[in-house]
Amino acid sequence: MDYQIDNGVLVSTTGSEQEITLPDNVEKVGGDSFKKRASLRKVVFPPNVKCIELTAFVDCKNLVEIDIQGVDVILEGRCFSRCKSLTKVNISGSLKQIGQGCFEECPNLVSFSIPDGLEGIGDHAFYKCEQLETMTIPEGTKSIGEWAFYGCNKLKSVHLPTTLKAVGEKAFNQTGLEEVHIKDLSAWCKVDFKYPAIEDTNMMFEKAKKLFLNGELITDVVIPKGIEEIKRGPFSGFRNIKTMNITEGVTTIKKCAFSRWDNQFDKIYFPASLKSIENDAMSWCKVKEIHIADIRSWCEMKKGNLVFDGSPEY
Repeated sequence: MDYQIDNGVLVSTTGSEQEITLPDNVEKVGGDSFKKRASLRKVVFPPNVKCIELTAFVDCKNLVEIDIQGVDVILEGRCFSRCKSLTKVNISGSLKQIGQGCFEECPNLVSFSIPDGLEGIGDHAFYKCEQLETMTIPEGTKSIGEWAFYGCNKLKSVHLPTTLKAVGEKAFNQTGLEEVHIKDLSAWCKVDFKYPAIEDTNMMFEKAKKLFLNGELITDVVIPKGIEEIKRGPFSGFRNIKTMNITEGVTTIKKCAFSRWDNQFDKIYFPASLKSIENDAMSWCKVKEIHIADIRSWCEMKKGNLVFDGSPEY
């Protein structure tokens, strides 16, 4: 294969080889440089490659395997989008960023092991990877973009890091997700999930029934001390949680923190420190008992619209 390389950037290529290892003087694979290359079956990216640019390998329909050896490699938007035969992604180095739509519509991608060092997963990154079954997102990852795993209908479990700060709208919608695994309850309370309007039934974890903490199924939750605000959505939709103890010190419960279909709480305990419960925070929960620490603070607390809307037990 012939390569045109300009100051470390692979600009264009010609040839019909099935398996290639990029030259040592390539630091960046340029956009569209292998676009629609039907001959490609396997590509090895040696340690010197630090970036794979926008749509570099888009629509390489026969590409089966890629091997990334560099450290802190950036995968830009849609660089492997619609590689319909892609089944193996080997990463012996590390990734810094998985860009928007990076692996979207790669329907034969079954597994993807991400090493430590990743900072973020972009919008639509694994959109409609229909064979993807499990995903472990490593420590250090701070964000998961909108629609990132949308349509991964065989995705059954996901392991999320303590460093996670934000999850975009519908990131896990239309999946087969049944289990969510976390390591730290304090960190989980601080994750901000972007939710659609309450009328939209496609909630973040619409099918997930079980929340696990360090491998143990959670049934009784005690919000850790030091938490002042429970963000949007961390306990929404999980059917295994029966008792929720919101401890003294919590002042705010954000929109949709506990809401939506099939949440069935036996008991919820509210502290005297609580100052605000936002709209729809617990809508459509089946709450059997509500316990309050102080009647005066409960009456003075700012309550949003439809806080307990649709709860037949309330």
